[in-house]
Amino acid sequence: MSDECSVVAVRPQFQLDDEWLGPAMSQRLATFARRFVRDPGEAEDVAQEALMRARENLETLRSPAKAEAWLFRICRHAAIDHARARRVRRSVWAPMPTEGAPPAVIEPIERPRPAARVDLRALPSHQRVLVSLHYERGLSHHTLCRMTGLLPSNLRVRLFRARTALLSARRS
Repeated sequence: MSDECSVVAVRPQFQLDDEWLGPAMSQRLATFARRFVRDPGEAEDVAQEALMRARENLETLRSPAKAEAWLFRICRHAAIDHARARRVRRSVWAPMPTEGAPPAVIEPIERPRPAARVDLRALPSHQRVLVSLHYERGLSHHTLCRMTGLLPSNLRVRLFRARTALLSARRS
């Protein structure tokens, strides 16, 4: 028999501490997010969303050595999600053209008009709640799925149907 001891490598549990996820990392993520969104305030929102997602999904990190790349990938996906949601918000809340007004006079607006809110009231309550939480309050699909118990595919279908109903109500 050999007197040698076998050494078993034990990987310590990786923790994203507040020092690593502090203001310096938040600033780096916001700078990175500016590549995807133009507004500095929105870039900071995206960076905060990425940090929140990272803390929620820490168990998906396979290698602590690649934590930074993992975090920036999360930030990239958060920025893409933000840009998609913004595009949809603009299409849903865009003003309706008025009769006889030239197209150059009509400018898109960022905030919902009172007429758009009337359209929102015409939706069934289950659609109205989802549209309000997702497009007005900016909750992510992941958060809405956890809140409602819906599967992601089911949530996307319901949001699509609600948008379609809103757009058809605005056209009529």
